[in-house]
Amino acid sequence: MQLTPSSTMRSRTVACRAQAAPLSWSQSRRAVLGAGLGLALLVGQPSASQAVPNPNLVPAKEVDNDSSPYIQELLKRTEEKREERRKERLNDYYRRNFKEYMDFEAGVPGVARRRGITDETQQKIAKWLEENQ
Repeated sequence: MQLTPSSTMRSRTVACRAQAAPLSWSQSRRAVLGAGLGLALLVGQPSASQAVPNPNLVPAKEVDNDSSPYIQELLKRTEEKREERRKERLNDYYRRNFKEYMDFEAGVPGVARRRGITDETQQKIAKWLEENQ
């Protein structure tokens, strides 16, 4: 007998049906009881909103910002770096949004002259482009 794709599929289908025999009465009873027990355990668990507080936990204490040396040190470091970070953000913004424009303005001398850009400004733009490549 020669096997063709359609005959192979039929034999696999028959084999699968033979393996999926119906459950016996005791097996089906066991399956139903197991599902019921699992559902009862799931429903019987207290949710997080019903949790009982642990008496051994120590409540968190509020830290006074004015008297804490650690907080004062963090505030001092923040103030020292504030202006530096602002400049970094601004330069990053310029790099992302104006690099192509500056390259066009300084890169083509005829355009710069027609738009009224002085030689000094053109040199500053070229310097900025070198620094921000």
